[in-house]
Formats: sequence, structure tokens, C-alpha cells
Amino acid sequence: MYSSSGVPAPVAAVQGVAVFLATFVNNVFVSYAGYIVMGMLFHYTITLASAKIAGQLSDESCFGLIFGINTLIGTGLQSILTLVLIQSLKLPIASQYFAISGLYLLLASTWLLGWMITTCRQKRSINVDNQY
Repeated sequence: MYSSSGVPAPVAAVQGVAVFLATFVNNVFVSYAGYIVMGMLFHYTITLASAKIAGQLSDESCFGLIFGINTLIGTGLQSILTLVLIQSLKLPIASQYFAISGLYLLLASTWLLGWMITTCRQKRSINVDNQY
């Protein structure tokens, strides 16, 4: 689903823009709207990823283990990010949000690059198959 779909790239890009706007726009309503959009897209992405993982599992007994490990790793990475931004770099709140929006835009670029590479490979294999 992800490899043949460009869906995660624009979703991550919109999340990054929403966090950026929520941080640097002085209108409280725009900030809340950015927060709501980011939250909705975050949960949409989590649901999409969980459905993809669940679709790939053949043994139903390992659902809890897989999702538990994913949650543990995600929480650990979130804690490390928070520790680095707050304790190590001692960034002010606005700079922390700017860094997080940059991470979402980097994630969007990575997804877009992966989607483009996959699409080019698929088209190349279709062209090779059609030659014979």
C-alpha cells in the first residue's frame, strides 16, 4: 500500500505545515486549527500504518506482540526526541515546534522520494516486460 501509494508524503507535508502555522501565526484560531489538522492527520496515519501491519500478519497470536513492540519503540523515540530538544539543545518552545515541523517535512520528502523510486522501478519493469 505505501510503496505503491504516494499518500503518506502529502499527509506528512500537511502535518509539517500545520505545526509550522500553529507555531508562527499570531492568531489563536489558526493555531488551534493547525493543531486539530495535525492531530487528525497523525491519527489517520497511525490507523493507516496499523491496518497495513495487520494485513501483513498471518498469525493472529502475534498482533499484541507486534503492536506492543511498535508502541514501545515509538514511545522510546518520542522520549529521545523530547530529551534532545528540551534537555540537550535547550530550545525555546517555538523552536521546538519549528524543529518538529521540519521533521515532518523531512519525512514527507523521504516518502515522496521512496514513492518516486518505486514508481520508476515499476515503470521500468513494465517496459522491460513489454519488450519481450
